[in-house]
Order: sequence, then C-alpha cells, then structure tokens
Amino acid sequence: MTETKFMFDTPPTLEEVQDFLGGYAEMLEAKFFNTTVQVLINEEGKIHKLPENHRASNLVGFDIVGNVMVLAGSARWLE
Repeated sequence: MTETKFMFDTPPTLEEVQDFLGGYAEMLEAKFFNTTVQVLINEEGKIHKLPENHRASNLVGFDIVGNVMVLAGSARWLE
C-alpha cells in the first residue's frame, strides 16, 4: 500500500523526504487546484518495482509508484 502526504506549512528536510519515500527523491511539478505543487517521488521506484500510487498518479496524470510527498504553499522547496 502506498501513501501520499500533503504538506502546506513547513518544508520537510531531505532526510525526512528520503525516509518517507524509501530512497532518493526526484521532484516533479503539477497543477493542483490552480496552484503549482512540488511532487516528490522515489527516483528509483520503478526499478525497485514499488506498487502504483493511484492517488498521486491521478494528480500528475501519469503512473507514479511508491510513497509520494506533495509540497504546497510555505512547504515548497526553493527552486
């Protein structure tokens, strides 16, 4: 089973992200209710054959696997 965590107030640390995702993070951007959010996924999720995350896949419009962290508002990482 996969999880999708939404964060709005405080940006997570890299260690928190990697622990939640179970590996290295890759950042994607997606539109969510007219707001651009950062979507953090496990960079090697498909290599490790992690299960599909249907909730995150619906958000971005293509298949995403493993746990996903969505950063919005003040929780976004600097670009």
